[in-house]
Amino acid sequence: MTRDKLKELMREDWRDGYFVERVEMPNIFAVHFVVYGALGRGVTSSSRLDCLGKGFAEFIRAVWVPVPTRFLQEKLAKL
Repeated sequence: MTRDKLKELMREDWRDGYFVERVEMPNIFAVHFVVYGALGRGVTSSSRLDCLGKGFAEFIRAVWVPVPTRFLQEKLAKL
């Protein structure tokens, strides 16, 4: 998944001041994202609650995203 796709999935929660960092973890077939600015300067300095970040992560995790079968085929061929 790309940074632009994550922004798209955030819908109306995306703000222009946010920055997305994307980190690939190829050995476990995973991608990690950090959205800088979503909690202000951090959970302890923000008026937003920490549950906002946890709730947002669950929201993104639950979104259905189509994945081309060629990605699975390429990974299985390497095993």
